[in-house]
Amino acid sequence: MRIRSILGLAAALTISGCIPLSDAPDERVGSAGLKSADGTSVGNVQIFASETKAVISAAFFRMPAGPHAVHLHTVGKCEGPEFKSAGGHLNPSQNDHGNVGRGGHLGDLPNVTIPSAGNATYQAIIEGPKDDILAHIFDENGTTLMVHARADDYRTNPSGAAGPRIACGVLKSA
Repeated sequence: MRIRSILGLAAALTISGCIPLSDAPDERVGSAGLKSADGTSVGNVQIFASETKAVISAAFFRMPAGPHAVHLHTVGKCEGPEFKSAGGHLNPSQNDHGNVGRGGHLGDLPNVTIPSAGNATYQAIIEGPKDDILAHIFDENGTTLMVHARADDYRTNPSGAAGPRIACGVLKSA
């Protein structure tokens, strides 16, 4: 499986309509609500799939401005305030962290930049066989989508120097 950013890895990701409609997966396979450490609702996530890719689409609101890492984590638990119950990055292939020249792992997703108003849309594409992607995301441990305080540097193992976990949502199959 290979993860690719729609606007490139170094670019901030505030996306609207970057996948041609003819290529957009149309099967909704999962969702999550995102909460901050104090339990405030700060976003919604949808996962769509086709036979060759999954698309994670999110709407973030009431989030701190600036660049933030977005990752998939290995355990479907979001116990605040630090969300450590979510475990580390989802990495079934045991690859090094980071997408730049090393392939990355399933939990490596593009950063999002939240503007000063605190709201943004986001989209990340995970390429690979749908059954493999979904088997890893919806395994018996579950998976969370995590937003961190800082941007991912896509180099530092194991987590990209992304800082504290500030929002978390447990992904549920549709």
